[in-house]
Amino acid sequence: AALVTACSGVRIVYNQLDWLVPAYVSGLVTLDRTQSTLLDRHMHAVLKWHCGTQFPGYTTELHTLNADFQAGRMTSARLDAQYERLLDYWRAIREQAAPRLATLLATATDEQVEELFMGLEEKNREFQEEFVDRKPARLRKDADKTLRSRLDSWVGDLTPEQRQRVSDWSARIPLSGADRLDGRRQWQAALRRALTRRDQPERFNAAVHMLFVTPERYWTPAYREKSDRIREHTLTLLTEIGATLTPAQRDHLAYRAGDWAGDFERLSCVNKPVREEADTP
Repeated sequence: AALVTACSGVRIVYNQLDWLVPAYVSGLVTLDRTQSTLLDRHMHAVLKWHCGTQFPGYTTELHTLNADFQAGRMTSARLDAQYERLLDYWRAIREQAAPRLATLLATATDEQVEELFMGLEEKNREFQEEFVDRKPARLRKDADKTLRSRLDSWVGDLTPEQRQRVSDWSARIPLSGADRLDGRRQWQAALRRALTRRDQPERFNAAVHMLFVTPERYWTPAYREKSDRIREHTLTLLTEIGATLTPAQRDHLAYRAGDWAGDFERLSCVNKPVREEADTP
């Protein structure tokens, strides 16, 4: 995420998750007071674990990333290995959150289940309009613009040669919107089936764990193949961009990586007091 996210103000966003997450959930399904309290407690428990166990690793990865680019030793293989480590962090978050999600979902009424899937289908329609229904040329132009903007944020203004490399990348990557949407709907169908077993705690908890920890099992073969190709092309592009960084761009990258690392260090709650009541079951 640090490679391609343009968001600034990590601390601002992270410190607002206590209302951003409930606001997102309430946009999908209406919770009663007990469920809202349960969501709040589980969310703060996961954040307590997250800031205490994950942020030191994020800081290390950012410093490593910057050092590799500054030294000119970044390769696709090194970048791929770092990407895998970042995926491991994401998998750990899902492992931590899944049992708590199961506890919350088990309290859903039939009416809430229907409301949830109506909300998810609305999200699907929005996704289709943005990533499926548009003409291929527009989708590629959007991909070009988005990645160029994010790279500008991390290394400063791209050179003409670098901008051309991004354009070449957007022309090569397979368009995967329809495949992604198919995978989303398959995952949602599996979630609906799982929710019919809310009265069978052991089976229900196992199903929710599988859904949230290994969602990629619901990818179609076509999307899996396209995802691998997109990853390969993107890692190659980032390596090529890294090899052509100007001195000013290296300075910009060092500043951005240091800024983000500093945010994670300040956010880390290792050896800091936290709200103990947040982990109340």
